[in-house]
Amino acid sequence: MSTITKLNITQIEDGRSNSKSTKTPLSLSSDLIINATNCLSPTTDLHGRTYKDLIPYSSDMNITKTFLQAILNMILKYIEELNDHESPVIKNGLRTPNEYRQIFNFDIDQKGVDLNEILYNTEQILQTSVRSGHPRFINQLSQGLDMLSLAAEIITSTTNSNMFTYEVAPVYNCMEETVLRYMRELCGWKNGDGVLAPGGAVSNLYAVLTARHYAYPDIKQRGVMNSPRTVMIISKHCHYSLKRAAALIGLGIDHVIEVNPDQTGRVRGQDIENQICIAQQQGLKVFFVGITAGTTVLGAFDPIDEIAQICQKYNIWLHVDGAWGGSALLSSKTKHLLNGLNKVDSFTWNPHKLMSVHLQCSAILFNHPNILMNVNEMSAGYLFQPDKHYEITLDTGDKTIQCGRHVDVLKLWLAWKGKGIDGYAEHVETLLENARFLYEKVKSKAPYFLTLMDPPFINVCFWYIPPSLQNIDSTSLEYYNRLDKIAPKIKERMMTSGVMMVGYQRLDHYPNFFRAIVSNPATTKHDIEIMIEQIHMFGKDL
Repeated sequence: MSTITKLNITQIEDGRSNSKSTKTPLSLSSDLIINATNCLSPTTDLHGRTYKDLIPYSSDMNITKTFLQAILNMILKYIEELNDHESPVIKNGLRTPNEYRQIFNFDIDQKGVDLNEILYNTEQILQTSVRSGHPRFINQLSQGLDMLSLAAEIITSTTNSNMFTYEVAPVYNCMEETVLRYMRELCGWKNGDGVLAPGGAVSNLYAVLTARHYAYPDIKQRGVMNSPRTVMIISKHCHYSLKRAAALIGLGIDHVIEVNPDQTGRVRGQDIENQICIAQQQGLKVFFVGITAGTTVLGAFDPIDEIAQICQKYNIWLHVDGAWGGSALLSSKTKHLLNGLNKVDSFTWNPHKLMSVHLQCSAILFNHPNILMNVNEMSAGYLFQPDKHYEITLDTGDKTIQCGRHVDVLKLWLAWKGKGIDGYAEHVETLLENARFLYEKVKSKAPYFLTLMDPPFINVCFWYIPPSLQNIDSTSLEYYNRLDKIAPKIKERMMTSGVMMVGYQRLDHYPNFFRAIVSNPATTKHDIEIMIEQIHMFGKDL
């Protein structure tokens, strides 16, 4: 086995990574390849070896095993470091695009590089990536590194199956059918339809497209030229993807009516009904009402049951975007937040958020059987032959807006299979407990921390008030303008140092505040305390 030496960061920044100018072999950390070669020939070496030495271009498994074992060693090292709570979220901090261009040669080479350089680049990718699975990554709704999901991703990448037909993905299509049926049962629906989509935005697009087809099925064939003047009604705090869906289907965002929520972030049923009546008086047809179960910023749950009764009164499609809060169905302590879900028409639920399933995994569920086929079917004979020897309803490609579709169900199924119903209930309840701990800790740190509201779910929103603002009138424009700059500056310092990431944003008339989301089961109460200390440390001189 050849001697492997570590390439340090200064060598990288000196341009050593540019394959066109490098004359000596690039080097890797010694512990990444040692196990890859011990079980093979002592002369096995990846210098000078290319993709043509790998399966299927070669029938010799030796090089393939060495290469893949080296990759696996890198992944295991990454996971081990990730589990060290005191390690950084971003090694050496976030860099500028030009600095990353110095580390990597992103250009595509005329001739392929050797396998050693592929491994070198792989190591650098893992070393420089933002570690969204780190316990102190409290930045987005999607967090964590779930081992069951990871195992499933490895399997699905290996089988490289396409979900569009049963004949090429029989097990996965049967699995998805069962999982989606169970998710609909949790919604309180006896029958229905659904599919796993690339994300909540696409799931919401499915909902809007399907609602319009349900109201005006002729549009599929004849187009929108002679269709009625239609509008959608949504909460102002709905996810932006609902407005984008209106643009994508040709409705236009000018025909999306936004209803202001109350101070808790919930839209009132009476306000929805008022807008329906106003639209009807103007000769407009409301075909869709969109509300949210767990808003992105505040985590608020709109009153589903109340609004469902209004939509039934006017015969209007009701969609609930539960991309974030849908997993509240998994615990008896939280499922009441979705009371009335059995009365809605469609529901978005993202397991890649609160369930910690790996990206991407979103379900769009319908309380109408076989509706997706009616909306999207094109009967492409070269894929969806009607005279196949099996049950063609499991050819899911013709009911989706995609053709080729990634296998997302296995990571959800394996995680649910491994944790069970009780395990996921405990998972949700633990995250809620951590969120409540964070909220109480922040409240106890007054006057340097100020909470926005008692969190309705897991989202905890608060301001850091540095000493320089303590004696300024909090109703003044000066106070607003200066406070608005505090969270972004602290976030910049966090990312430059690499120690932690916490999200922030403005909302309505509020200046920038932190939105801390603890949806990673690896995040402990100690991590939460460290987060509060870090915010104070980075912000006390501002």
